[in-house]
Amino acid sequence: PGWSLELMAEHSLDFWLTSEDLPDPNNRVTINRKGEIILSYTPNNGEAHDRLKANLQKALERCAQFRAAAGDHAILATDARVAWGYGAKSSGGDQTIAALRYYGLLERDGAGKVRLTDGAKRYRDERPETQAALRQQFAFQPRVMRQLWGDWKTDPPPDPSARSILKVDLGFPDNSAAEVLRIYKQNIAFVGMPASATLPAVAATSEGQNGGEEEDESPPAAVKVGDYVQWRSNGVEQFTQPRRVDWVSEDGSHIRVFGSMTGIPVDDTTVTEAPKPPALGGMAAAAAVQNVGRQAKDINVLLTGDRLQITADVDAAGLATLKQMLDKYEEILKLLG
Repeated sequence: PGWSLELMAEHSLDFWLTSEDLPDPNNRVTINRKGEIILSYTPNNGEAHDRLKANLQKALERCAQFRAAAGDHAILATDARVAWGYGAKSSGGDQTIAALRYYGLLERDGAGKVRLTDGAKRYRDERPETQAALRQQFAFQPRVMRQLWGDWKTDPPPDPSARSILKVDLGFPDNSAAEVLRIYKQNIAFVGMPASATLPAVAATSEGQNGGEEEDESPPAAVKVGDYVQWRSNGVEQFTQPRRVDWVSEDGSHIRVFGSMTGIPVDDTTVTEAPKPPALGGMAAAAAVQNVGRQAKDINVLLTGDRLQITADVDAAGLATLKQMLDKYEEILKLLG
């Protein structure tokens, strides 16, 4: 009946979750010869959107991929990385292994092998009550998550206070504190555990509790300014070589790399070693060291305040164009000064 819908509307609150598509030259609006507007659009960046929901949810998806490749058997870590779409030696695969061990989903099996834990194997049980109980167990497998639940339950303090507690009282670095808080919020929302609930017992693995990670309670791979990262979206690496991070959001969820204002989800990045410069001699080698990790296709100039960030991948003709652009930007900077 209409009156009941109106009553519900008066006592409800709508939420809209949105994310941004990645640039794609095939996604465009055009006008045909008849003057009609034509929209060409294929959704992308769906994986990044899904990761806005919960990190444990993503870990369970990775767990399912592992099971599809290996079943209940132990396999080499290199094979596990390939099963997740990484290279055999990719540090992104290492981070995934660390994340699954963090939640008690994966354990080492000696000789460079990993396998699913007993809890992860039981998650095949399709009964909703069984899966719900296991999700709660996984979410609170890490000791720090259990500690925060004891203090906060489903109502963490405001973000600045919560981050201060993590940094000052619990000793987390700045970026790790923001990451712990973000993961905590996502996971309690994902498992849907009421504040009155009692925490499940910590599951023991062959490595002991917490996946053998008692010495390191931080979530894997907190990114900080100065790190070099690779951005992977929809299984495709977005950078021709790692790029240097020059900004991290306050909550640690997004970064920007040198020469770009695009906000990149931290969950889509992998911290890597700085790329090595080409084998050059003299001043050319010194210049290459300074510019490594800052290259992009063509020319990209970013004006922020009274400073320029420039990335370029040019030949001799492109270098001439770059010189002309620099002359123009010099005039602009003088005007701004």
